[in-house]
Amino acid sequence: MPISGVAFALLSVLCWGSATVMSKALLGDFHPTSLLMVQLIASVGFLWSVHLFRRPKSLPFKIITKFAWLGLLEPATAYFLGLIGLDAIDASIATLVQATESMMIVFLSVLFFKERPTIRFWLLSFIAMIGLYIAFGLSNGSNMPNQLKGIGLVAAGTFFAANYVVLSNQFASEYDAIYVVTWQQTVALFSVILGFSFQSSETNTISFLSHISHSMWFAALSGVIQYALAFSLYMLAIQRVGGSAAGSFLNLVPLVGLAGSYLFLGELLSPYQILGAGVTLGAVSLISLHKSSE
Repeated sequence: MPISGVAFALLSVLCWGSATVMSKALLGDFHPTSLLMVQLIASVGFLWSVHLFRRPKSLPFKIITKFAWLGLLEPATAYFLGLIGLDAIDASIATLVQATESMMIVFLSVLFFKERPTIRFWLLSFIAMIGLYIAFGLSNGSNMPNQLKGIGLVAAGTFFAANYVVLSNQFASEYDAIYVVTWQQTVALFSVILGFSFQSSETNTISFLSHISHSMWFAALSGVIQYALAFSLYMLAIQRVGGSAAGSFLNLVPLVGLAGSYLFLGELLSPYQILGAGVTLGAVSLISLHKSSE
């Protein structure tokens, strides 16, 4: 396996693993839609600057449309749902929900490519779900409906992200990786701006953009890390080691996210939750490794 491909995959893991922690810290100052827009503005601006500096070979608009629309899946829809859900639950719990992306990718492969899942896959999926149930540590308190809503939204966002991964693999090896990501995130940005304009009067003003603060700069930095760098590095990893091998590294994202949640947000899982998290991460890792070996 090329060292450069492994390096790109690991760097993308660090970017995505820290992204949930940064976004959770920022949701105290931003509405989820506002945060997503600021992050995408920074990311798209950074990507087009890189694009103009590199000057890659341009493609016909007809070809661009084949991969650009995938930006509607991720980051647009996936992160829109994920940020709303993250606003209601801890970053550590959101990270564990996102860890099920490997399972969703296999399900989608069955749907799109008529692959036949093995008994081993079904068994590991069942074990992963049990681990998640334990890790969530839900109680019958008054906040339980809000927690369930947050978990459901993050899971829905993860599902859209899995669709993006499955459908993007074919383009990552065929076209310039950064060029693909630039157009996808540009489409995502325009869709978010359009959706933002239809928000209620409480959130539809963009006057917050004129208020430059430490939070605004931090949001912009998190956007470059979470979107521009993470997606580009992952696409470069796919080009060098293939989609399955690059995807197997994504199982390390929850570990980075859990560590960051503890170190920077002070979120601490109970012993039972740690046990459940370990069961889930172990099961999804085995699913991903088995898929990669196939």
